[in-house]
Amino acid sequence: MSKATLLIVEDELVIALNIQKILEKLDYSVAGIVTTGEDAVNKALELHPDLILMDIILAGDMNGIEAARAIRKEFDIPIIYLTANADSTTVEQARDTLPYGYLNKPINERDLFTNIDSVVHKHRMENRLRKSEEKYRDLVENLNDIILSTDENGIITYISPQINEIGGYSVSYAIGRHFNDFVHPVDRENAAALFAESREGVRQSGIIRCVSQNRETIWFRFSGRPNFIQGRFNGFRIILSDISKQKEAEATAEVKEKFLAAVFNSIQDGISVLDPDLTIIRVNETLNRWYSHMLPLEGRRCYEAYHGRSAPCETCPTVRALRSGRLEVNTVPLTAAEGQIGWLELFSFPMLDERGAVTGIVEHVRDITARKQAEENLKRAHDDLVAANEELQTTIEELESTNEEFEAQNRELVLARDDLAEREAVLQSVLRVAPAGIGVVNNRILGWTNSMLHAMTGYTDEELRGQSARMLYPDQDEFERVGREKYAQITEYGTGTIETRWRRKDGTIIDVLLSSTPVNRDKPTTDVIFTALDITERKRAERALEESEKKYRILTESISDLIWTWDIGTRRFAYVSPTIQELSGYTPAEALALPIDEVLTPQSLERVMAILDEEMAAGVRQGADSRQSRTFQAEMKHKSGSFVWVEIIAQFLRDKTGVPVKVLGVTRDITRRKYYEDLTRLQRDMALALSAASSLDEALALCVETAIRGVGMDSGGVYLVNRETGALELAYHIGFSETFIRHSSHYDRNAPNTRLVMAGKPVYSLYSKLRLAPDESIVKEGILIVAVIPITYRGDVIASLNIASHTLEAISKTAVNTLESIASKIGDIIVRLKMQESLKRSEEIFRLMIENSPFPIAVVDESTGRINYINSTLTKVLGYNVDDIRTIDDWWKAAYPDAAYRKKVRQSWESVATEAHASGAVAEPEEADVRCKDGSRKRIEFRLMSLGGMSVVMMSDITEKKITQEMMIQTEKMTSLGGLAAGMAHEINNPLGVILQGVQGALNRLSPDVKKNRETAKRVGTDLDSVLAYLKEREILDYLYGIQDAGRRAATIVYNMLQFSRRSETSIAPVDINLLIDKTIEIASHDYDLKKKYDFKKIQITRKYDPKLRAVPCSETGIGQVILNLLKNSSQAMSAVKKKGHRPAITIRTRTAAAYAVIIISDNGPGIRRDIQSRIFEPFYTTKATGLGTGLGLSVSYYIITKNHGGTIAVSSKPGQGAAFTIKLPLVRPD
Repeated sequence: MSKATLLIVEDELVIALNIQKILEKLDYSVAGIVTTGEDAVNKALELHPDLILMDIILAGDMNGIEAARAIRKEFDIPIIYLTANADSTTVEQARDTLPYGYLNKPINERDLFTNIDSVVHKHRMENRLRKSEEKYRDLVENLNDIILSTDENGIITYISPQINEIGGYSVSYAIGRHFNDFVHPVDRENAAALFAESREGVRQSGIIRCVSQNRETIWFRFSGRPNFIQGRFNGFRIILSDISKQKEAEATAEVKEKFLAAVFNSIQDGISVLDPDLTIIRVNETLNRWYSHMLPLEGRRCYEAYHGRSAPCETCPTVRALRSGRLEVNTVPLTAAEGQIGWLELFSFPMLDERGAVTGIVEHVRDITARKQAEENLKRAHDDLVAANEELQTTIEELESTNEEFEAQNRELVLARDDLAEREAVLQSVLRVAPAGIGVVNNRILGWTNSMLHAMTGYTDEELRGQSARMLYPDQDEFERVGREKYAQITEYGTGTIETRWRRKDGTIIDVLLSSTPVNRDKPTTDVIFTALDITERKRAERALEESEKKYRILTESISDLIWTWDIGTRRFAYVSPTIQELSGYTPAEALALPIDEVLTPQSLERVMAILDEEMAAGVRQGADSRQSRTFQAEMKHKSGSFVWVEIIAQFLRDKTGVPVKVLGVTRDITRRKYYEDLTRLQRDMALALSAASSLDEALALCVETAIRGVGMDSGGVYLVNRETGALELAYHIGFSETFIRHSSHYDRNAPNTRLVMAGKPVYSLYSKLRLAPDESIVKEGILIVAVIPITYRGDVIASLNIASHTLEAISKTAVNTLESIASKIGDIIVRLKMQESLKRSEEIFRLMIENSPFPIAVVDESTGRINYINSTLTKVLGYNVDDIRTIDDWWKAAYPDAAYRKKVRQSWESVATEAHASGAVAEPEEADVRCKDGSRKRIEFRLMSLGGMSVVMMSDITEKKITQEMMIQTEKMTSLGGLAAGMAHEINNPLGVILQGVQGALNRLSPDVKKNRETAKRVGTDLDSVLAYLKEREILDYLYGIQDAGRRAATIVYNMLQFSRRSETSIAPVDINLLIDKTIEIASHDYDLKKKYDFKKIQITRKYDPKLRAVPCSETGIGQVILNLLKNSSQAMSAVKKKGHRPAITIRTRTAAAYAVIIISDNGPGIRRDIQSRIFEPFYTTKATGLGTGLGLSVSYYIITKNHGGTIAVSSKPGQGAAFTIKLPLVRPD
């Protein structure tokens, strides 16, 4: 803390300069010295000092009190008054200026320092407290919530200003009223009940309604706790949060929820909501109606509830949507109790969170049974459409032939341009009757047009001539497109033909085949002759044909199975459907050229040939069924080199003799099904193995080895993400060299490998193509291909499954799916096992924490009273173990041997236990004196908590805390004594100063050494020597010296009282022990005379001090308190001796022994028994009657000597021979 700046206001300059010198020596800054009250006010306003030393009596019109009053009016500057003789009237006048203290003149350095230091510290603390109070007041007053307090009867004693804004009431209106006056009538009974419960110490929280000033209902969420003072209920403190808008929103939300539910159930299509594991969360009434035979639907897996299956369907769009995160569609059967009754179209919409992760599926199901029937009808009509298509094609060819004729005519017109004049009449006649529209344009401005064009467009010649050709087009874009493309053709070929659309005068749109040829090729926009053929009907037919072809193609291509015929004689395919390319990678043409041994694997080919032989043999037998089909599985070769598992349904077509000649087959891709069967088996085996795993290492090993076995690779490992550093750390590996592992076991968060994993996307690649830092160990390792699959948990990457191969150069799609399926399971396993291991570590940590807790802890079975657990600290503190106190009854007997005290403690315990059980919280602490196993006693604080039939008892040894409290009480007593002494000194020092100054003045005026005294005596006609002789003869000088000596002794007594009681003397400093003992004896004789029991003045005090004992580093106040306590105990003990002629005596010795100062205080009292000597320094141990002692006096003394000073204190005594206490204090304090 920085030193303070002071202003000195003193009209005696010598005193002011002396004070300044002392202050500067103490490292304080003096802002200035002023001598009048007026100057003091001005300087204070100018300099703002931290403290003002103000003399009360000042020169000028304004005294110190008036000046202080003016300064305090403007600034909060602490003031200490300086005074030599302040009467009660002056002190009373000064009181309203709130002075921080008084200093009596003459002023010594120690008084000045202690007062200034205390005042500056106190003022700074007050400022901090004031600012803190302002801060918290602003906080409370600016909260949106209402804070209120009540008294024990529920009357409001404080309420924050928000009551006005929220409820419309003023603070003054609310204070003094019962809180229930503001509660809504419906909730008043409940509010009263809650307040009654709070009297029992129960904290309350919940929701309540109140009424505003304008009688509106306000909803509040409240939280409050009872307030107790010295165990007595003193009221309740509550925080009220306005939740009216929240309640309105909840009501609105409830209405909306009901509305949405009604809409949801009114939808005639089926709607269901699934979670990610395909469990049905909600369905509408339509689905409940369709599947009434399977109710209830909600809470069951979709494939189980809708289809009676134990696993998802192979082509389930919901499963695909979960994986792809996109809309998926498929057709599924609609079943009833009697079987399939129709078809449904299933739309699976994924629900995504803000990170794009799928959180569920919404299934929209539409009944398409009628549409399915229509499609069947459409299929039957297909042949008719094909026939119509052939007729339409013939018509198109005729139209195209006609178009060629018109184009030929157009070319003839161009060639005949030079002969136009002679043949114009004939030509116009021809053009007028031509079956196509013909005209001439210049820069796309219409000129002459024939009648066919007029009929096509609906415009007359007059309406067209001179107009832009734009009028014929439906929009500007089409007009510009035709011009752009047509003129490009003319430029390149000399003529241009384009299909376009025109708008007739009546607004209808027609399709037109437009051909244009310029008369002069060099001027492609001038004299352009065009022909327009109305091809609307042809285009309509084409569109119908396209639509028919599209429907046919879609119908054909939508068949997912491969349809084929195979000629047994040639052993070649006669026909394959387009699905062959999707299934095998070969086009239909390529597939037709393939022999069967290039289609099937050797094992499958062998199986097919065996079936063929069986059918060939069956054909010659009597009664063979020609319609019988064979179903079997085979493995096909894919063009890419991979393999595809298929299911083949083959029907053998036979000749008249029954011998098979062809095979009609349907081949279905079952690779995915085979994959899922193998994957399911793999997952089942892995799940069984993981369920038996006892550690994370074992689980990771199982996952990695399963992944390697499932995809046919040879090495792998799992990296875990360190949550604190972000690094990748190898947790398990197999199949790698030690050199490789040394270089690859750890990657920091910025390493390329780490960034690759934390991107969260699986990577399957040749290792050489990954953009990772080259590593010689990896090159030598010879890894060809690697799969890196991030393992996530709730959207966060927590690990990485890395599988590699030293021989393979590609990873199949099924291997990818297998790895990702395994990786999807590992996240939960890692988190679960980590949590288990963390839980084990946490349990061990908590066990160690409880076992090594600094607080004694015991666990008691509430039903049996058996003590199930005692931690080591309880044994260390109290000495008892589980064998000593097996039950709670054993505890009562061991810890509380006194039956009456045991009963009292037990009653209190049972009350606390009842409270703990009722509240479910930690009960209020209770204190008791406990007997330890070794017979000593300690003050223990107990806290009880009820947990599931067990009572957890937490104890705290507060013995030293109680000693400290006693020391604080003693300190407070010393503080009170200091205040009393200061007041006495103030009252005594003034007349004492007058007496001493008067005696000193009289002696000075009688001194023969002062020249002025002789001159004055001579002037009044007497001789100073004669006067002195008279005074001596009459012993008047002896009286004066006696008065002076008595005054000095009185001043010494006051000084000793002040020094003993000052709190500032608790610091360690060199102290003259002999002098300290004398001061303490002086205090004991004057201020601690307990006349009801003894008279200290009648005790003979013998001092045997070591004159060579140097100053001892100690606390003058603390050691003085110990000595005073021993003197008091000794005096009280000796007062109990009733032996005739006994004269109480105390002997005090000091000496030096090695590195210690030794103090021995002995008496001739009754002595102390040996059994008491062993416990005399224990806290709370006393031999005095109840009410005459706390048992802490000697324990506090022991604490001061041993703990605060590092010394020792011991007692020796024999009954009837007195007692001696020996104190040893180190002469050198350790650093």
